Amino acid sequence: KLFSSDSLFQKYSCCYTVMDILTKAGKRTMNPVNEPMLRVFEFIRQNYRRPIKISDLANEVNMSESNFYPVFKKYFGLPPLSYINKFRISAAEEMLKNTNHTIKEIAASVGIDDPVYLNKLFHKNYRISPKEYRNHGSF
Repeated sequence: KLFSSDSLFQKYSCCYTVMDILTKAGKRTMNPVNEPMLRVFEFIRQNYRRPIKISDLANEVNMSESNFYPVFKKYFGLPPLSYINKFRISAAEEMLKNTNHTIKEIAASVGIDDPVYLNKLFHKNYRISPKEYRNHGSF
């Protein structure tokens, strides 16, 4: 219709129809609230400062580890340990902005025993070291 019509009104109408279809198709639908995964998120939020195993998370929602893993990944978009590490790195980022703690102290406070590992994770996520981030502010 767009190319075969001589009427400007019909061309505009066709364009609006196409835009409506694209807009509806492009809207991201929200996943329904998943209460067990909300409990897992809360568990991570409260316990990220200590070691967390997949079994801890699976037990929180009464699932086996093998069943828990794909459900977690579907809901959060990452494997559990990757998500926990991102959570820890985000907490470290806030501490770098708002405290004068050493990198070693920050690593320990976010549940990462080795400051070198914190550096590696931070660099993987932000492409700079924690020290560079602190010195240059947010990026």
